[in-house]
Amino acid sequence: MAKAGEAPSSRYDVCLSFAGEQRQYVEEVAELLKVNAVKVFYDSDETGTMWGTDLYEFFDDIYYRRSKLCVLFVSADYARKTWTRLEWRSVQDRVMKDRRLYLLPVRFDDTRIPGIGDSIGYIDARVTTPRELVDILVGKLELAAGKSTVATYIAVATEGAGRSEAVMTAALKNSRIDLPSDLLHHSDHQSVAVVPMEKAGPLDLLTTFLPHVEDEASARGCKVSVGVHMGEIAGVFPEWDGADVRAAIAMIDDAVVLRTFAAATRADLIVAVSSEWYKNAVRSGRSADILSTYSQARLSDGQSIWLRVPGYPKPKPVTEEKASRKANVPAKVTNFYDKVRAKHIGDIYYPSGDGDD
Repeated sequence: MAKAGEAPSSRYDVCLSFAGEQRQYVEEVAELLKVNAVKVFYDSDETGTMWGTDLYEFFDDIYYRRSKLCVLFVSADYARKTWTRLEWRSVQDRVMKDRRLYLLPVRFDDTRIPGIGDSIGYIDARVTTPRELVDILVGKLELAAGKSTVATYIAVATEGAGRSEAVMTAALKNSRIDLPSDLLHHSDHQSVAVVPMEKAGPLDLLTTFLPHVEDEASARGCKVSVGVHMGEIAGVFPEWDGADVRAAIAMIDDAVVLRTFAAATRADLIVAVSSEWYKNAVRSGRSADILSTYSQARLSDGQSIWLRVPGYPKPKPVTEEKASRKANVPAKVTNFYDKVRAKHIGDIYYPSGDGDD
């Protein structure tokens, strides 16, 4: 049993807590973790060790003391079972004792587990394969070991001098993301923040930071452009004139993004995200509702990005190649702007059932 004041120590990189009904998915995760040389606690691997032991004490030791991270697979089955509730109690004790990152939820459904708040970022197993989950988890472990400096680069631009810094500062504060001054860079009309994964991952930024930026844009009555890119921190501190910073800024300075924002006359905000960040944050995110608000576009140099203009939901975009294949299918035109112009994102789309998706 874990004792009060007893410091946790690690034997496993990851422990897996799940209900038996999800074993097929979890077993594949465990096998892939072992292929990646990750020390994982998966109960079926410890049958001999558990034979004849007090399992209550054994599992408490694993989930409270012996693992660096705990991946907890949330489901209705998990919530109703006695043993999983006991595992969760040990995980909760660890979270309360050690304020560092420990709990990593993965959802099979929307069952609420008391103690796992809606503000905690999770991976949705309904849209994430075991291999994709393992890739994300290995990245988390590398960060915890100090082997990786993967970060999200966020550029915020506003009308009016000094407003970008105010918007960035307020959104970070309201998202409870505390960055040192070395990871922030401000100029008259632009602010850039570099957010390491250990501070906030792409999914956390998608569901907390970006909504706060939207609130700030509305409250201040100014137009705000946001560019989001995933990259690495070179050395200890970011290079403010480096490629990753330039990539985040280039998206919101690009003529395609500027024209789209100008056409959306009633919008206060436009968000442009790189394909890599979109893959990690939006596609692995919480709901299809968030995914449906982003539309694919291409910058002037041909680079693929994803755009969101709050208040202007778009149907599924059609690429030029796909449009040419459907040349004989009548297109519908939807007016999302005060004045319809050619090549607006999402203006031309095809009715469902008229070809491939």
